[in-house]
Amino acid sequence: MYGRRLSRDDGAARRLISSILRASLKIARRTRLNDTNVPFRLYRAPLAAAAAARIPAGFNLANIAMALILEPEGFIEVPIHFRDRIGGHPTVRLWGFAPKALRLHRDLFRLGH
Repeated sequence: MYGRRLSRDDGAARRLISSILRASLKIARRTRLNDTNVPFRLYRAPLAAAAAARIPAGFNLANIAMALILEPEGFIEVPIHFRDRIGGHPTVRLWGFAPKALRLHRDLFRLGH
């Protein structure tokens, strides 16, 4: 089960990054998931353990790999509202997105999915 962020408070830059990620994964991986990087995910433990074992060591965004590996098992998306963070700082700022995106696509190639 995945959340689907229908409304978000986390700013235009993060929404842009999510839109680019969604479009690139739909084209490159033909995923039907709308938000592979959503912060709300619920998996059955045996399936999650088997999927986690297939993710190569050092895979940068393992949650995206997990979503793509488990997608053929079926999924349900539930609408959620995503609030902006209350404290702390984002790990990736807009200017750091391009290197992260390139690394993700290299990692996905290694995943062979």
